[in-house]
Amino acid sequence: MASTHSGNHGALRQLKVCGIVMVIGYVGLFCLLQSPAIWYSLRPDPIRSLFPDVFRPINAAFPLRWVYLDRAQNFALIMAPMYLAVVGLITIPLLYLLKRLSRPGALMRADKKPVLWAIFGFTLLIMFVLLFERGLLSSDIYSNVWYTRIWVQYGASPFAHLPNEFPPDPEGAIYWVGWQQQPLVYGPAWLVISAASYKIGQLLGGSFSALLLSSRLLTDAAHLLNAWLVWSITGLILASRRPGLAHTSRTLRIRSYRPLSLGGLRARSWKVRTVRATRYVGNEDFRLQTAALLFYLWNPLLLVEFAGNGHNDVLMLTFVLLAVWLHLRGRWPLAALALGVATLVKLPAIILVPGYLWLLLWEGVRAAQGQRLAGGVWRGARALAIMFAAWVVFYAPFWDGPSTLLPLVSGPASRIYTHSLADALWWNTPELLANVLRVTHGREDFMDSVRQFLAANLRIGFLVLLGVIALLMTWRARTFSRALTAWGWLAIAAIMAQGWFWPWYVSWAVAPATLASSRRLRNTALVFSISSLLQYVEEQILSQHFKLFFDWSGVFIMAPPLVYFLFSWLLEAWRSRRAYSFSTNQTEQLRSETLGQPEPAR
Repeated sequence: MASTHSGNHGALRQLKVCGIVMVIGYVGLFCLLQSPAIWYSLRPDPIRSLFPDVFRPINAAFPLRWVYLDRAQNFALIMAPMYLAVVGLITIPLLYLLKRLSRPGALMRADKKPVLWAIFGFTLLIMFVLLFERGLLSSDIYSNVWYTRIWVQYGASPFAHLPNEFPPDPEGAIYWVGWQQQPLVYGPAWLVISAASYKIGQLLGGSFSALLLSSRLLTDAAHLLNAWLVWSITGLILASRRPGLAHTSRTLRIRSYRPLSLGGLRARSWKVRTVRATRYVGNEDFRLQTAALLFYLWNPLLLVEFAGNGHNDVLMLTFVLLAVWLHLRGRWPLAALALGVATLVKLPAIILVPGYLWLLLWEGVRAAQGQRLAGGVWRGARALAIMFAAWVVFYAPFWDGPSTLLPLVSGPASRIYTHSLADALWWNTPELLANVLRVTHGREDFMDSVRQFLAANLRIGFLVLLGVIALLMTWRARTFSRALTAWGWLAIAAIMAQGWFWPWYVSWAVAPATLASSRRLRNTALVFSISSLLQYVEEQILSQHFKLFFDWSGVFIMAPPLVYFLFSWLLEAWRSRRAYSFSTNQTEQLRSETLGQPEPAR
């Protein structure tokens, strides 16, 4: 018992050490973002203007060459290794903790309070650091606040009116908006929530700086709420897998590692222990819940994009996780409503709707003991009707004919290729094809015609491929566990099939991967999170000096998760084949010995 207690305190100490290292990494990111070289564009975050006496000495601590660094200068290349070091500091501690928590007995439920205090304490500290960055890696939050201003302050619909139709505010915030001639591409549910945040910003003074502060505090709160939902959902999933076991008083015989000391060398061996079921189940459930919480809450991509850049994808995930939580509690009509609202925050959540309806259909069939398919169809139809009703209610105040929905399908993502596999094909295939065919006369015209053909057909081809993947993944997702896994893979496929990619899109896959039972899915989502974070230094710094990073940016981002997925799949297939071959040989040997015949030659 003493060694177990000591080992558990060791795990808590390691959690705190990893938290400190991550805080140092985010402070390093704070320092990097003092330089505009890595910003998406030259728009300093004005939140600091609310606290001039605090940040004036911080700004003065950095040399002017760094504060005004031009990314086109050769000196800016120093940013690349520094950024990689920061990514290592915010990623490696999480990987270590997840590896440690994969071992049974790594944490004891008795230390639940100090563990959770440490996790959320470090999270709040990291959020505080990211809240006051000088520059952001994305300008979307400026546009989001301005769209909200169109509705709240001017009483107009941002689905029908453009930001440049309205006069600039005293701070000139309109000039920070990235899409001044683009109507709102998000849903009315996001607009309603953002309006509440806007009202809070008005109470803080009403300046654009205060509005940005309230908007970023909203995303911080949503990320923390999502963490609680992940914790609760994981607990519900674990309880459903062990029905009644947590309340029994019987004992279990389990195998666990114990350290051995042999002549000064340390090794590990198996030891059989007898424990009470309640204690064992409680400890293991707490370990798995903590691992899921860390996977989501400390994911470096989510912290950078939600706590740092303030992307509203976090609100979409809030309703997706709320739908999962409600479904596990047996309230599927409310779960359907929550999933419908998620699509009204941001449309990509709609990729989860067919899979959920399919799951409801089969759950309805099983509830009727397999005797009535109509019961499952009726349940799915009611869920679809609830989602449709949510669309009607939220869009009613803004409805101005079918053109109200046009921005959802006509935004930049449907017109422009950037940072994606489709972008790499669209940009590089014409030149590669011209080289292979040795086109010299009319080379530019040939390349333009090929690029026009790709522009018209690449999206269609990727959508067809996505549809096939969605059908294959959803067909087998007839149970809740399989549905979560299917959602994760479908989200990754949807992200890669787009012609338009930005790092925060990967968060769509992180949420279901956190809850799914597939280790390959979780690891793929984690690799994708890290590779997408590298886009910023590749696009802003390296592409300015090396054309390779500009031409093949989508490949550099998406190749690591694809390579990991392929390698892990092939490795698992090889191991399964090897295990099957070994089992077959053992069976043949046993049969020969039973019949008294000699072992067959190999």
